[in-house]
Amino acid sequence: DRMDINWRPKWRPSFELVGATNSAFVHEFYSIKVDNWYRVNWRCEIKTDIVQSMDLKEFPIDLQDLTIKYRLRHSIREAAIVPFTVGNFKSEDALSLVDLSHAELELPDYRLFNKAPFCGTMEDEIYFGRDCSTVTVQLNYAREPMYYVMNIVSIEMALLFVNLGAWALKIGPTGGRYIFDLIVILTELNFRGMINDKLPEISYLTIIDKYLLACFFLKMAAFAFHCAQISVPMFAGREADSAAGVAFAVGLVAIHLVFFLYAIRLRRLRETQIKAQCEAARSTANNRHNRRMSMALYDSDALVTGTDEGDKIPPPVAEVQGVQVGIVGISAEALSALNIDAEEIEGATSNEATLMTPPT
Repeated sequence: DRMDINWRPKWRPSFELVGATNSAFVHEFYSIKVDNWYRVNWRCEIKTDIVQSMDLKEFPIDLQDLTIKYRLRHSIREAAIVPFTVGNFKSEDALSLVDLSHAELELPDYRLFNKAPFCGTMEDEIYFGRDCSTVTVQLNYAREPMYYVMNIVSIEMALLFVNLGAWALKIGPTGGRYIFDLIVILTELNFRGMINDKLPEISYLTIIDKYLLACFFLKMAAFAFHCAQISVPMFAGREADSAAGVAFAVGLVAIHLVFFLYAIRLRRLRETQIKAQCEAARSTANNRHNRRMSMALYDSDALVTGTDEGDKIPPPVAEVQGVQVGIVGISAEALSALNIDAEEIEGATSNEATLMTPPT
């Protein structure tokens, strides 16, 4: 049942999204009758921006872990975050801490990492001298690299094959090999200027930067050799020229093979790291859930046997059931002051608090 819009509770959860800016809130109250009690629910939806640093060394095949931390400002004796549950608190009824069932998480440039799309951990953090419940949600995104492969790698590979065609021209100043190489190099520089706005502006080299530099040095080596053929007779011989052409072709293949294997190795290492983080989070959540079940059983036995209430920690007054998360968009921009790249997450997060009140 919907409640009177003029009714206001004497207490409601106080919380924060760590690092959030430009937050917009929408909330409502509603009640559910359970046996002879009314359960008052407060639902709050937040749309906010969260800025985090990004590791782009593996760009454009990088995996990004986007972290959202939700923290109650109350002591765990007053309010605590619990998993979404159905009915009584039982292991088979306990659901996840994080609900993504209604979330739109697919993005144009990113997709959820299928092997470990997300993980959520719950812990008690000290906040202004009090132990407060905190849920950390980690969303794992994999960038779609096809745009960069088709528009950068394929064109760069084509320029190298065009440069290899210089060996089809005559040897010597009349053949125009060095002019042909110079045209290819100028085309490469113009191409780099066109794609600079498509690459992240950061202070370290990414995989795609290293690949472009290797291709550029190979073109410069061909230009230097063809210039040397004009002034150094030993380089103008057919054997030396054929050996240089084979070396250029081998270098072309080697660059692409080495960077392909290097990219696969870095990607697998990153995938292993992400999966290990999710496994650790899942193990921590299971251990905490088992401890909470033990505490719940202990509390029930205490009520039956009349155990002294002062000998155990009382349960919290209110419970906040999980966190619902939805990502709207991710945009990368350079933070000039820190000289790092950052990600801006525009998302929606909601939480639901439950209070038990006697019937009126």
